[in-house]
Amino acid sequence: MEATVLLSDGSEATFGNMTLDEMNNKIASNESLESNILEGIFNLLNEEQNRKIIENNFPQKAVARRNTGYALDVLLNSIFITGIPQSINLCKLLAGSEGTLCFFTELKLGLIDCPPANNVLLCAHFTSLRECLDANVIAVQHNPYASELVDKRILDFTKDHPVFNAHRFFIDGDPEAILMIEFFPDEFSDARSQAEKLVIDLENRGLGYAFPVLTNEEIQYAWEIRKAGLGLLRNMPGDIQPVNLIEDCAVTIDDLPHYADDIMVLLNKYGLTASYYAHAGA
Repeated sequence: MEATVLLSDGSEATFGNMTLDEMNNKIASNESLESNILEGIFNLLNEEQNRKIIENNFPQKAVARRNTGYALDVLLNSIFITGIPQSINLCKLLAGSEGTLCFFTELKLGLIDCPPANNVLLCAHFTSLRECLDANVIAVQHNPYASELVDKRILDFTKDHPVFNAHRFFIDGDPEAILMIEFFPDEFSDARSQAEKLVIDLENRGLGYAFPVLTNEEIQYAWEIRKAGLGLLRNMPGDIQPVNLIEDCAVTIDDLPHYADDIMVLLNKYGLTASYYAHAGA
């Protein structure tokens, strides 16, 4: 919502929501780097040709999880509501810049409500990664709180593990991948009902072969496997160790199955294998 920062000349600035009148007054009152930045950014976005380039080439609006990069499109959409200049908040541009535009010294964050206490975790099992990602497209249509992917490579590392082997109680057979789909409505009965409706939907489409539904403390044990994924991969025996190849890819839910197919083709070309893991629902 608001950021106090140090700019490249060492000066301090605070960026937050300001009206265009407030911005113009700041620009007119001094020749600071802050005012030059505000003027430059607004002039850049006020050019119709620049706006078209941004609108045509930035990620689709359906991509919710896009944590890095210069989010000029998000800034543009916040300024030019229905094509009319409204207000400006450079925090929307700074959020993914990872320290390349300024140093952050203070941040004011907008928080979401804590989730309700009632939740269930549906752990859907699949015979292939593609089947799992196809099911994820269906899962997100049921409005889950989370849909997280854990593949066979990570699951195999939990076998005979001194801690995580006991957490495998919900795993049926030897799945190639599982989706951990969490529902968080206000009432527990609604949570179970949401999970049951999703299971029916998946079964009607021939997706998945086992659908254990976890409650209470069982959920935490399952999430421990999900959270340990990267650490488990890092503990591969031998000299060859995995590297993080693609993190937080900016791909729509509908495109994700095809995207993963293309990645597999590319890796197979070079005789490489990979683990597919984490935020399938985002």
